[in-house]
Amino acid sequence: MAEQPVRIYVDGCFDLLHSGHYNALRQGRAMGEVVVAGVHSDEDILLNKGPTIMSGLERAEILRHCKFVDEVKPDTAYTVSFDMLKEFNCGFYAHGDDPVFDYTGVYLTAKFKEKNMFKVFKRTEGVSTTEITGRLLKLVDALNN
Repeated sequence: MAEQPVRIYVDGCFDLLHSGHYNALRQGRAMGEVVVAGVHSDEDILLNKGPTIMSGLERAEILRHCKFVDEVKPDTAYTVSFDMLKEFNCGFYAHGDDPVFDYTGVYLTAKFKEKNMFKVFKRTEGVSTTEITGRLLKLVDALNN
């Protein structure tokens, strides 16, 4: 019987997709044969991080064209669960080395670490959607003055 491919679940908002997102997905690919990208729902992002620029459907569609992603799961919950991994047939949850908490204070990676179902990748320093949005706002302000 052939071995099943290692499936890695990588999730995120993926708003204004940038080099940091691509680097995360690339690192996820290096950890297994199949990368399943979960795109958080608009509602969960609003609750946990704030409003998005792009809709969930737009964010998911862009990810479908990323060479590091094999499957895209739109409208996923921000708080990852074992049931989600089972539903997506993934053996591991991968996330950057930055701590991540949901709006209730739950440390999202701890339970996966305890079960040896967590893989960590290096977060790309110096680039984020928040930083890019800030640059855009400064540009608009400069153009209006």
